Amino acid sequence: MINGLQALAVGGLLVLAAVSASAGPADAASAAASQASAVATRTEDAVKRGVQRAASAVEHGASVAGRAVSRTAQKLGLPASAASASQ
Repeated sequence: MINGLQALAVGGLLVLAAVSASAGPADAASAAASQASAVATRTEDAVKRGVQRAASAVEHGASVAGRAVSRTAQKLGLPASAASASQ
C-alpha cells in the first residue's frame, strides 16, 4: 500500500513529466524547481507534524503511567510519594 509521502512523490513526478512533455526546456526546468520546492515544503511540514504528535503521545503516556502508579499505590495503601520514589 502506498503511504501519503509516496503518493505525493509519485504525483509530483507525474505532474513533472506532464509539464515537461508540453513545455519548452526552460519552462520544464522552472516547473521542476517549483514542484521540488513544494514537495520539500510539504514533506518538512509532515515531518514537523509527526514529531509534534510523537512528543504529545510521549507526554500522554507518561501522564497515564503516573496516574496508574498513583492509583495502584492508593489501592495498596502506600503514599503516592513512596510509589513514585520506588521507580
